[in-house]
Amino acid sequence: KENSPLKLSGLQFLTQFEGKTYKEIDRSEIRRINSHRVVLNILRKDTPANVKYIIFQRVNTAGMPLTPQEMRHALNQGRPAEFVKELAEVEEFLLATDRKISTKRMKDRDFVNRFLAFFLLGYDENYEGELDGFMQTAMSSLSEKDEKELQEIKTTFGKSMRTIYNIFDNDAFRKRYN
Repeated sequence: KENSPLKLSGLQFLTQFEGKTYKEIDRSEIRRINSHRVVLNILRKDTPANVKYIIFQRVNTAGMPLTPQEMRHALNQGRPAEFVKELAEVEEFLLATDRKISTKRMKDRDFVNRFLAFFLLGYDENYEGELDGFMQTAMSSLSEKDEKELQEIKTTFGKSMRTIYNIFDNDAFRKRYN
């Protein structure tokens, strides 16, 4: 309905306001809300992914900044984010990493995303030394893949991790010190 008041939905915080309209919220809460500054960045659907990423990076300076992988995850919702998570849970990856790569702050997914970047985009032709943007391009390219292509990538990823484990055993993905 066009003239219906907007209702709050999908709240992660202040969930007591879920489903309420502005008029249904207690006046003291309204005063508290109105005393805060709200900054909105409205991006059009056709805004290039790299521009969205830069804006997201700049906005994300207050509080605990997101890691680059957390930003990539936020900007590539849906199948790309799900697929990277899925690969991070593949048994061969867990074996090759000796289950030592933390899932906190999506560190494990960062490793997966690095693999995807070099596998999907190649090293010689596309990598120009700027890893962060390279990984963002790779992750956003996943949205263009169909399920058959994603399954092929997953199979190759599993085989690659198995090979890495067979060669390096538990020393794969570890820094070596002399």
